[in-house]
Amino acid sequence: MDWDCFRFFLAVVEHKSLSAAARELGVTQPTVGRRIRDLERWLDARLFDRETLGYSLTPAGETIVELAQGLDKTVNDIVRRVSGHDGRRVGRVRLSTAECLGIFWLVPRLSGFKQAFPGIELDMILGHNALDVMSGDCDIALRVGDPESQDAIGQCLGKVHFGLFASGDYLASYGRPARLEDLDGHSIIAWGGADRDSCVRNLIEPLIGIASVNMLYNSMAALLASGQSGHGVVVLPAFMAGPESGLERVLPDSVKHSEDLWLLTHKDLTKTAKVRAVMTFLAELVRKEADSLMLASTRDWSDLPCVPCSPQSA
Repeated sequence: MDWDCFRFFLAVVEHKSLSAAARELGVTQPTVGRRIRDLERWLDARLFDRETLGYSLTPAGETIVELAQGLDKTVNDIVRRVSGHDGRRVGRVRLSTAECLGIFWLVPRLSGFKQAFPGIELDMILGHNALDVMSGDCDIALRVGDPESQDAIGQCLGKVHFGLFASGDYLASYGRPARLEDLDGHSIIAWGGADRDSCVRNLIEPLIGIASVNMLYNSMAALLASGQSGHGVVVLPAFMAGPESGLERVLPDSVKHSEDLWLLTHKDLTKTAKVRAVMTFLAELVRKEADSLMLASTRDWSDLPCVPCSPQSA
């Protein structure tokens, strides 16, 4: 029996769909279906009911979910502890970061990575939801905002700044606000994703009663496009609104917010050469490109120390 079938089982439990589970696992839909059938044959039990709205657990499936989760955690612990003694800079490293940070800042700056580490396969996982290094979803997380897990190991590299931006054409038509009251009548366009409260609420708060938020997007790329199209004043991280974007900062002294940028890993991976190599590369990249990312911190990260993620380590 291939114990990896339980990983496929848990993915279907979470997503209730073979196709969604396949996307998460990086395989094809038939592969997921075959693994589920193999597991059902091995256990001699039907684990899912195939319904119109998706896959739901049968009573037999429900009885093994918790055990499968425990098995998955045990396997991840074994892999991490063994790989923690690996002194080679070769193999796969899974890096998770926000889609906007990955696409608009990190990916264009990775040209030197392959030359520096030809033996490392960097698996970039971009998305709205930050993956957890503690659960084994990824090896390294470059995360904007609080690390959430006090057991993760890493460093706060600085702060990513957020603000209001608009196109020159929009401001020419509707006026360039010189004070908060001048935003009266303007359209505010903001992020409406799952973590909206963490990085938008404080920035929008000064505008309550003056301007109205009349568009929400769950895509930073859509926000950028909306601002460039002159739809209104958009809430964006500053690294997305550089000179090449065609956007201008609106009320930079009155409306601003910042979030910590954390580089995280699991404690069992801190001695793994390939993980430390990627973390040091990323930290050095942040240091060199601090202006483009608009970070507050410019300290030297050439030899990255890893410490528990507590308020004292920020």
